[in-house]
Amino acid sequence: KSCVVLNSNLNLIQYWNRGNSDFVYITIYSIYEDHLGRIWIGGYSNSGYKSCVVLDSNFNLIKYWNKYDSYSNFVYGTIYSIYADHLGRIWIGGDTNSTIYKSCVVLDSNFNLIQYWDYNNSDFVYSIIYSIYEDHLGRIWIGGNSSSPTNKSCVVLDSNFNLIKYWNINDSDS
Repeated sequence: KSCVVLNSNLNLIQYWNRGNSDFVYITIYSIYEDHLGRIWIGGYSNSGYKSCVVLDSNFNLIKYWNKYDSYSNFVYGTIYSIYADHLGRIWIGGDTNSTIYKSCVVLDSNFNLIQYWDYNNSDFVYSIIYSIYEDHLGRIWIGGNSSSPTNKSCVVLDSNFNLIKYWNINDSDS
């Protein structure tokens, strides 16, 4: 089973695997509950499986994306991080795997794209976003893979997406 839901007595309530669903992946990397009680699940996807799904509290599918989806060339095939900030915006980070997909997207609660970063529009974290976190000051920290000296491996943004600080492999303090 790729993903299971257990009750407080550790009894199985629901599960997903490749045999009973088309929205389960080989590997799940991130599970997050947003402020509306929706469960976001992100992971590795191939062959048309969905890389990110949103479920309601009764396990009904609300929304999904996969690497073949035309939804604004969403994060390619692997979702590593899902996080909601204090404004209710959902941040999703993953693997771009090419120059046409986004490594990080920010959505509103209605799944509308607010902001994104990809290979072409910035020297932001290069190809893979592994971690997204909001600190007590409302700053967003994003960490990932920086295989190039000009790309950033960790960035700190304010709530308006402005860069506050970054580190890359050339920094002596990184």
